[in-house]
This record gives sequence, structure tokens and C-alpha cells, in this order.
Amino acid sequence: MLKVGLIINPWAGIGGQVALKGSDGENIVKAALLLGAEQTADKKTLQCLSYLETQSETLDIEWICAKGDMGSHCLDQTNMPYTLVNHPTSAKSSAKDTQIIAQLLLDKNVDLILFAGGDGTARDLFCVIGQSIPVLGIPAGVKIHSGVYALTPQDAARCLISICHNPIIEISQQEVRDINEDAFRQGQVQSKFFGEMITPSAPEFIQAVKMGGVEIDVLLNEEFADYLIEGFEYYHLYFIGSGKTLDCLMGKLNLENTLLGVDCIFNKQLIKQDLTASEILDLMQTHPFSILISVIGGQGHIFGRGNHQFNQQVLQQLQPEQIVVVANKRKLIELNNKPLIIDSLDNTLTSRLNNRIKILTGYDQWVMYHVR
Repeated sequence: MLKVGLIINPWAGIGGQVALKGSDGENIVKAALLLGAEQTADKKTLQCLSYLETQSETLDIEWICAKGDMGSHCLDQTNMPYTLVNHPTSAKSSAKDTQIIAQLLLDKNVDLILFAGGDGTARDLFCVIGQSIPVLGIPAGVKIHSGVYALTPQDAARCLISICHNPIIEISQQEVRDINEDAFRQGQVQSKFFGEMITPSAPEFIQAVKMGGVEIDVLLNEEFADYLIEGFEYYHLYFIGSGKTLDCLMGKLNLENTLLGVDCIFNKQLIKQDLTASEILDLMQTHPFSILISVIGGQGHIFGRGNHQFNQQVLQQLQPEQIVVVANKRKLIELNNKPLIIDSLDNTLTSRLNNRIKILTGYDQWVMYHVR
């Protein structure tokens, strides 16, 4: 039997959909709620648990968790039994709660901790767990640079299934990293190494540490920008995603860019900066539109990492021809044939793409690449 401890950070990711660039701290959570943000970490966890439940007859897992939003609430929505640790989780579910529960799970001698959150949650766990037992992250945060997370919630489930079915499980040390959220909101990525935790060694399910954009070929970015600008249509909205690949396009148009947010262009003029999900939805009703996004190096995500403003409701509005993905071929080659990832609560977009997406790799140079 595999004893799995479950910890959920219920506030993880709440700042992304309202363009707050993170969820760390009580003030950010309050601001996100005032802006109408919804909690999604529980939904991400349920994606993982629901997948596991379909295989539950072949799995021998003993679940251990805290009561409420940090654990049992999600397991209650499945038919999988669990045991509670004795911790009266606070209504605010703070980082301290995460650390207390982690210690209680260690005291219960769990074999592995499955947790939902972002880089801040991984840091909280690292302070308690170190390298004492393996961990596996369900990606639910805004910032996910650490290498302890599965590619998607479903991949976290697949990884656990693999562990249950194999007598020998390889493990590896993966980096725990986090960034300065205040600097992040100013368009600066300051990633810091905090240590390493142990994860199952399953590269088909576990993400790589995010590669920095500084490695991107500047000249190729200019080619992307030139080609895209030449093709811009009048009375057509262009939502410009985050990252340095598309930052060059904004520079060519002499427009201010939210490097780590979503901006909107109309008739080659900037009409709205740092949009929230609700603002994107409102604008999408007014004119024909396209979404321009890039690929996260080393991980392959196109939705669900750093662009939570393109949330479930936004993705449900999209047709394949409205999505323009920009990436140089080096990024694709470095994925070693792994698919691009859409990590979303909406599972229908991949099927609408027929599991393949068109990618701009140079000036009027395109490839088709598999996506899931």
C-alpha cells in the first residue's frame, strides 16, 4: 500500500486570472477576491483525483489529509476513503498551515506528499520536508518554475498510477525555485534557488525547471515581429501574451508592453494593458480577435503557465484559427518530442485543435506540432 499525504493550497493561482502575477500574501489574496477572482486550486486537484478514481480498483492508496479546503473537501467529492490528521486548519489557510500539516503527515510516515500549489507552496513544504520523502506537485499556482511539479493535474495522477503499478520507483532531486513577486509585477523575473526536494523520476510526467527567455535569439524575435505586424488587420483585436518573444513585437510598434501580462492592440494601437480574464472576455465580444502566445522553454506550456488570464471561460471561446503560437525551432527541439501543454480546467480546446497546433517558427515559416 502507498500512503499518500494530500495538501492543497486553496489560494494558489488566485492572482493570475486578475493580472496580479501571483498569490503570495494575505493582501494579494484580498485584492484578488475584490477583483472577482475565483479559487481554482480545488478544481485542479479534482482533475487529478478524478483521474485516479477511474483507476481506483487497481490502486492500493491510503490517503491522509487535513480537514477542509486543504485536503478532505476534494476527497469528499470522490469515493476514495481517507484518514484525517488532527489540525484545525484556519479559515485563511496560511503558509504556516501548510507547514504544520506537512509535519503531521511526516509523523504519519506517509510515503509521498501530493500537493497542489505554486512555487510559494513548494518553498513552504521544502522548509519542513527537505529531502526526507518524495513529493509530487499538482500545478495550481501562477508561478511554477520549480521542477517538483507534474506537467498537468492529470499527469500527476498518471505518475501516481505508475508508482502504484511498479515495484521499483526511481527518484531524483529537483530544484525548488521561487521569484520575487514585487519585481515580477514590474516585469522583472528574479528566480532564486532555495534547495532541492525528491520527486519520482518520470520525465514524461514531471516538468523541467523553466528556462529563461534570455536564451532566445533576438534576431529571430525581430523576424516574428515583422511578419506578424505586416499581417495585422484593421478592426481586429490582438491579445498579446506574456514573455520576451512577443515583447519585441510591441517594441516595433512603439507600444508599452506588460512583459508578464496580457495587452490588447486594435488598429496597431494599444487600447488596454495588463488585462484580467473578465476584461478579455468583454473585449472578445466587440470585434474579431486573435490571441498571440509563446511557448515556455523547457516546459512546453502554451496555456496555464504565466497567462492565467486566458482562463477556462476565455479558452472556451477560442477556435484554432484564432490562436497564433510563436516559438523558435530550438525551443521545440529541446522538448525532445514532448507535446505542448494546455493546462486548463477546459478539456475541450485540445480536441478542437485535433491534437495539433500551427506554430510560427520564423518569417512566414510554420510547423505543425502535437499538443495535449
